[in-house]
Amino acid sequence: MENLPKICVDTTDAFMTTERFGTREEVIRWIKKVGIDNKVTVIISRSDTETGKRGRSNKIIFGCDKGGKHKISDSGTQSASKKCGCPFKIRSTPAKDGSGWKIDVKCGLHNHGLPDRLEGHSFIGRLTTDEKQHVADLAKRHVAPRNILLSLQDKFPENVTRITQVYKHKSVIEKEIRGPRSEIQHLFKLIEDAGYVYWSRKQDDAEVVREIFWAHPDSVKLLNIFPIVLVMDITYKTNKYRQPLFEIVGMTSTELTFAVGFAYMESEQTENFCWVLEKLKELFVKKDMCPQVILTDRDLALMKAIEVVFPNSINLLCRFHINKNVGAKCKQHVVNDLQKTIDTLWMEVVWASDEVEYGQRLHQLEQACVDYSGFINYVKDTWLTPHRHRFVGAWINRVLHLGNTTTNRVESAHWKLKQMLGNSIGDMVKCWEAMNNNLRLQLGNIRASFQKSFYEVEHAHVSPFYGYLRGSVSRAALRRIAEGTLRIMNVVNVESDGNCGFRVIASLHGYGEDGWSMVRRELGLELIDKDRSTLYDKLFSNRLSAVRESLMIESFGSQPPEKWMSLPDMGYLIANRYNVVLVCLGNPCITFFPMTSSHSPNVSIYCIGFVNQNHWVQVNMKEGFPLPPVTLDWKKFRSHIATTWMLGFAGRMQHWQLLTPVLA
Repeated sequence: MENLPKICVDTTDAFMTTERFGTREEVIRWIKKVGIDNKVTVIISRSDTETGKRGRSNKIIFGCDKGGKHKISDSGTQSASKKCGCPFKIRSTPAKDGSGWKIDVKCGLHNHGLPDRLEGHSFIGRLTTDEKQHVADLAKRHVAPRNILLSLQDKFPENVTRITQVYKHKSVIEKEIRGPRSEIQHLFKLIEDAGYVYWSRKQDDAEVVREIFWAHPDSVKLLNIFPIVLVMDITYKTNKYRQPLFEIVGMTSTELTFAVGFAYMESEQTENFCWVLEKLKELFVKKDMCPQVILTDRDLALMKAIEVVFPNSINLLCRFHINKNVGAKCKQHVVNDLQKTIDTLWMEVVWASDEVEYGQRLHQLEQACVDYSGFINYVKDTWLTPHRHRFVGAWINRVLHLGNTTTNRVESAHWKLKQMLGNSIGDMVKCWEAMNNNLRLQLGNIRASFQKSFYEVEHAHVSPFYGYLRGSVSRAALRRIAEGTLRIMNVVNVESDGNCGFRVIASLHGYGEDGWSMVRRELGLELIDKDRSTLYDKLFSNRLSAVRESLMIESFGSQPPEKWMSLPDMGYLIANRYNVVLVCLGNPCITFFPMTSSHSPNVSIYCIGFVNQNHWVQVNMKEGFPLPPVTLDWKKFRSHIATTWMLGFAGRMQHWQLLTPVLA
């Protein structure tokens, strides 16, 4: 130190004052403020408080942080010190006249230069009370420390805090909040305080937690309102323990994704998945309720668990990942010139609308891959033979998947969560807090979408046609319905005389509108047909005579309401008599297939509409329009071979279901 150049900086005038201070704290604040203004780091070298004992008196001795001497260590390690024996000294004591604390500058000299800025100084950079609160508020929102530091500098221009102090204060906050609890104990407390539903299980004869499953109370409500489709997937790198996070999401009627539940799992075995799915099952209010469709990746352990816990649910596989895997295998086995052709043929197999088309498309793919047995064997052995019913259109179009054929929804949820986390090295408490914040934002968006569906009307839906649906059906559903209405080519009116329904059928069947009486007579004959008399006895039961009476008229003039064509009774008779598909658009919308014959690809489809609650019209639709569902009685009393009708039109009935998700 003796070899350092001799420097003398005099700050005496800056600290000279005749002001009296009421308290010790006021003295300290004034001295430190003057020090900061003059780029001097003032510290308390010594202080004492009068206690009545000899030698004890009220005083504070201030010095420079570079006062004292550097102690040389023999440890051999590299060390450094800012101490250079600075003589700066200020003494403060209460004035004898009782006017307050006075300041006496004993030495205002410094034997070192003063910095231009105090930035980076550990003492000056200490956070004030307001700054600490600002750090706490931002840390609670998972703002990155570097952004917290920038925010501090914006809000407090004089702040010279370093990022190290931000990290330290965050650590202090976390320790204060957590108290004596362990990490897992604190996690459970947070989950309980937030009102979550949760379960955990421990290892046998140990206090080590194996799995945790939790669900937000609002998510549980949404699950019971929208249980049709669930998407499940695992993500990684969400915590410093590298435990996999299992996430389950669903879809609302406004087509937004909601998180159903989360689980940290010990491993990805069937037994672990079964435990999580059993807890998911307990979230359903009705014990017989279960998701109709569960969409996953090809995780064999998870798929097995779904079979065990939800045997009545249909497990579909993500088309995106299947196509990605098949594409990668194609690049390995197939020459470049044929890869695009084979990719196209593969997609045609995946999108085949029925089993006949599937067989044709697969044959074309096999012919194109005759020289690439490795690729075609992979496609068939890995995907088509064991799993075609889980991703090929010919099979999955028979189930209500609401347009969900990939795990994109849960993948997107993973991405949003990781955006909120910022990094993957946090503990489980930090991860849970990020999930909770993300979930709060998600639920807020869902509630807003419901409100929009109730109170906002899109321009395309102002027509009276949507009058009964507005406020009861989501805007997303109305858009799909609007898309469906574009399939109507025209509507043909008939005379309103109580025979309008039979007039429409006569016109569609080629008799002309005036052939309505012939339709009445033929339906009456159908009712007593010996081949189907047993069917109608069961179908109509004690209403059989009333149905027969409604077909019989005394004159050709206007008919009373009891003689009008009514559904569903006449729908069964029309479909069976003429071996046609009858579609009724009204309230409700119903499809009637023949009940004793098998599917025919060239069948005629008669579409009729019921308007003004009292009149039937002919509705001419574009080819391939969606078909509404059949009645429960049709399913109950139809013959075995008649089930082929629903299989043959599965895609079009699935399309109808996609158009009409109702907002609960």
